[in-house]
Amino acid sequence: MNHHVMTPTFGWIPPDRRNAEQAKAHANAVLEMPHFRIIGSRGDGPNKVMISDCAKAVNGGKHFRTFYQQTGSCVGNGGGQVIWHLSAVQNVRLGLRIVPKLPFYLITYGRSRYLGGLYGRGEGSFGSSFAKAAKQDGILFADSANVDSYQDVGGITWGTNAEMKWSDGAAISNTFLNESRKYLVQTTAQCRSADDVREAIRNYYPCTCASDWGGQMRPSVKGSGDNAVLLNTHADTWQHQMGVHGWWDHPTLGELFYILNSWGVDVHGTDPAGGQPGGFWITKNDMEYIVRQEEVFAFSQFNGFPAQELDRELFRIIGS
Repeated sequence: MNHHVMTPTFGWIPPDRRNAEQAKAHANAVLEMPHFRIIGSRGDGPNKVMISDCAKAVNGGKHFRTFYQQTGSCVGNGGGQVIWHLSAVQNVRLGLRIVPKLPFYLITYGRSRYLGGLYGRGEGSFGSSFAKAAKQDGILFADSANVDSYQDVGGITWGTNAEMKWSDGAAISNTFLNESRKYLVQTTAQCRSADDVREAIRNYYPCTCASDWGGQMRPSVKGSGDNAVLLNTHADTWQHQMGVHGWWDHPTLGELFYILNSWGVDVHGTDPAGGQPGGFWITKNDMEYIVRQEEVFAFSQFNGFPAQELDRELFRIIGS
C-alpha cells in the first residue's frame, strides 16, 4: 500500500454480517463486562484532555508514532494504539519518564478473531472481542522473542504477511499466550453515550470505537488561532475501528472528540490543535452516532475506572 495515495482498508465486521455464533460471542463479551462508571470524582478539571499528552510526557515531548494497517486489521490497530497510550497513562501516574514498550497487537487481534467466532486466516474482527482478548489473553511487545519485525513507512506497520499470519487466533501457540497473559488490560467496559466517552477521556481512559461512521479523507480546519481544529464530518461509510484519545469543550464548536486512525501519519492532514498525526476531531453528535452502534469500549489498568487527576503530574513532568 502506497502511503502517498491512500486506499482505505477497513475490517470491522458489523452486526448484519455476523452469523449466529459470532453474534452470540459479541453479546457474551459485552455481558461479561461491568457497566462503565467513574469511581469517585476528579472535579471540574481542564476543558481539554489529550491522552497523547501522556505519551509526549514519557517520550521526550513527541507523539507516539501512528500505526499503519495493511489489511482489514483495523480492530487490532485501533486497539493496539489504545493499549500503548494506556501504558503511557500508567507511567505518568507513577511519575515515570519511561517510554512504554511498543505493543505487538497482532496477537491480541488474532485472539479477538478466534473469540469472536472468526476462524482461520482472514480479515476483520469486533471491538467487543478485541476488548475481551485484551483482558483475557493480554498483549506482547514488539521486542518479544520470535515475533515479526515492524517497519516505519509512513507509520508503524508489520505488513500484510504478518497481519494475515497472526489473524488465525487458534494457531497462536501457548508459548506466546503464556507470555502475553502476564500483561493484561484489567478492565474494559462498553460506553453507552457520548457522555460516557467524555468521562472516560477526562479521566485518562482511552477508548476503542467501531462503527460504520466514515468521514472525509482530508477534513477542513475550523476555528482560528488557538481554537483551530482539524474537524471531520460524517461523509462516508467506513466499517472501521479507531480510537478515542481526546476531548475538548471547545469555546465555539461545542464538545469535540479526537479520533486516532490507523492509516499512517499523513492521511488526514495536520491538526493545529496538536492531535497526534493521523487523526481528527469530531462533534459530540457524531460521537453519539458512533456510540449507538454499541462498540465503543473504555480500557483501564485498574479494577474498574477510578477517577484520575493526572493534569498536575503531566505539568510537572513536561514543565520541569
